[in-house]
Amino acid sequence: MTDEAERRSADSLTEAVWQLTLKWYAAEGVQPACLALQDRHGIGVSALFALAGTAALGAPALSAEAMERTLDRAERWQRQVIEPLRQARRAIRPAAPDEPALHAEAEALRKALLQREIAAERLQQALVVADYSHSTTEPGVSRSLDADAATVTAKVYMDRHVACLSAADQRHLEAIMAPLTRGTLTDPRH
Repeated sequence: MTDEAERRSADSLTEAVWQLTLKWYAAEGVQPACLALQDRHGIGVSALFALAGTAALGAPALSAEAMERTLDRAERWQRQVIEPLRQARRAIRPAAPDEPALHAEAEALRKALLQREIAAERLQQALVVADYSHSTTEPGVSRSLDADAATVTAKVYMDRHVACLSAADQRHLEAIMAPLTRGTLTDPRH
């Protein structure tokens, strides 16, 4: 595959992972489960969806060493970029001035930070997909999502963050994976 073809394939997979993430996160019960794991264990929801989504879309599994590098890079981006944006956004409401005009400006800033946070999450997903790009099958090869591969990959990510999943954590992970395992999500490339 030429460098240009590899780039187009990676771009296509990156967009497919992002579109799958948006549908997945919007599915019933997923958002509260994600936020619970994020708040309780610092789980990078975007990274979780990128890893599981890339696996679901048919990317071959990474070697253990490559997976470690991918996780390290995703977590570094989470710590250095996403979390500071999230902290700044969350700090605005409690600190917002009482004066209506200033309060409105503070709310506009909060919304702008939310958009930057989402952009940073999308870029984090692109970083994850880039690590898969040299070993991925061409987009459009599979007609269905691979729930088993996605679940295994999600568990690898969770195991890195949580030594032992509590019953509540397990329920949250199951709620996150449910739209995929039940077949209610579809491949956005088709």
